[in-house]
This record gives sequence, C-alpha cells and structure tokens, in this order.
Amino acid sequence: MTKYKNLSGESNVDSFEYTPESFTVMFMDGSYYEYSTTKNSLGEIQKMQSYAEAGIGLGTMLATKPYHPHDRKW
Repeated sequence: MTKYKNLSGESNVDSFEYTPESFTVMFMDGSYYEYSTTKNSLGEIQKMQSYAEAGIGLGTMLATKPYHPHDRKW
C-alpha cells in the first residue's frame, strides 16, 4: 500500500492501493475498506484515486454524504 500524504494533517486515512476498477483504503484505526465498480461508478473510483494521489480530500470524500458503499471491510 502507498502511504497517504495527508497534506491537511487531519485525515483519518493511513494508506491506499488501487486497480483500474477498485480502491482499497486503510484508516488510522487499522480498518480496511474496499470500494469497487460493483457498488460505485467508475467515475467515483477514479475520484478516490485522484484524491489519494493528491494527498488531500480523500477522507472527506469518503465521509461525506452521499456515502460511498464499500464492497468489504476487514
């Protein structure tokens, strides 16, 4: 996984990884969430990837309504 830059200093996102059709995030509490095009549009997955690479906005995006449904959590 790639360490999230957390440019705001306030994110609860620790790290992430992605494929063209899925996005996995690890939060500071050690929980993992996987999002994919099964439950989200490809555009939403691409937005997650873009925010992750930018290092800002990912935690807010995932926590803001409408919530993005995850495929699995562990």
